[in-house]
Amino acid sequence: MTEIDDIRKGVGFFKEFVEWIESLVNKEKRKHLGAIRAIHKAATDTNSYLSDLRDNKESNKEKERELSLLWYEAMEAIQPINPELAEKCLIKGQCWSDPRLFHSEKYQVVPLSIDYIFSETRKILNKMP
Repeated sequence: MTEIDDIRKGVGFFKEFVEWIESLVNKEKRKHLGAIRAIHKAATDTNSYLSDLRDNKESNKEKERELSLLWYEAMEAIQPINPELAEKCLIKGQCWSDPRLFHSEKYQVVPLSIDYIFSETRKILNKMP
């Protein structure tokens, strides 16, 4: 084996290493975007339901159960990325399973607004790989 062969082998290894790193970054980026997508779905469906409530003033237990599940799915997706935001999604899911919980003392001090949730997802987007 010549010196040129050694160099080619080293360059090939370096190229494979760079491709491997790029694939890890892309995988991490897809995970982040999937989590943000789950939160966005939960938040936009929640906003839509709240708008319907303001217009009709009639609650829909089936829709509230659906919102609860969406927030739990968002919690699962965001947990490895931002455990604090995952906790907020978990609370939102719990509260939609019983909307009276939104008014409990326990959750009055916890920031749960949709604006807050979107603000936190923007921070994740800004830090994304």
